[in-house]
Amino acid sequence: SGLWGFADAKGKVFIEPQYENAKSFSGHMAAVCMDGKWGFVNTDGKLVIDYQYADAGYFNTNGVCFVSVIEGSYFPITLRFPQK
Repeated sequence: SGLWGFADAKGKVFIEPQYENAKSFSGHMAAVCMDGKWGFVNTDGKLVIDYQYADAGYFNTNGVCFVSVIEGSYFPITLRFPQK
């Protein structure tokens, strides 16, 4: 169908194909594209950062990912987790 989804190493689909484009998981989140905008889903397929970016990269080990709202101009976003 030309749509992207996610499967585990054994080929079992855990997020059905539904995205125009997608990038691999990093930091338990993956960048996915719908209607020309990028957002992020978690491993359950829940949208956790809304579709708002022109482009999105991968989260590094420090929880930082570079995103763009204007083609060619990038800035970092950082994962923040609630304190327990």
